[in-house]
Amino acid sequence: MISRYTFYGGRRKDIRREEDKKRHRYVDIYSPRLFSLLLSILTVSCVDAYLTLLMLENKIVTEGNPVMAFYMGFGTLPFLAIKYSLTAIPVVILCIMKNSFITKIGLLSAMVIYLAVVLYELHIVYRLHPPF
Repeated sequence: MISRYTFYGGRRKDIRREEDKKRHRYVDIYSPRLFSLLLSILTVSCVDAYLTLLMLENKIVTEGNPVMAFYMGFGTLPFLAIKYSLTAIPVVILCIMKNSFITKIGLLSAMVIYLAVVLYELHIVYRLHPPF
C-alpha cells in the first residue's frame, strides 16, 4: 500500500493484469485529475468551515453536529483543526485506495455533498445579509 515509491519516483499508474483487478491493488502514481478532485474537496471543506464560523458568530445558525459543537466550545482554532482533519484524513485514505469502485463513488459523493452544503450556506448568508 505504501512503499518507497509512494512519495517519490513511482512507476505504477494503473493495474495491468486482469487477475489483479479482482483483488485490490495499490499504485504509486496518481493522476492530475485525482489530485484536482482531492484538492477541490479540501478547498470546499475549508469554505464550509469559514461559512459555518461566519454564521455561528453572527448567530444565524447553531452547530447541528454534536461533535463539532463540542469542539466549537474550545474556540475557533480547535474547531477548524478538527473540521479540516475530519475531511483530510479520509481524503488521504481514499487517495491511497483510488482503484476501488466504492472509493470513486465516495470521492464524487463527497464533492457533491460538500458543494450542496456550501451552496446552501451561501444561500442562507445571502438571504439574511444581502450585499446591497
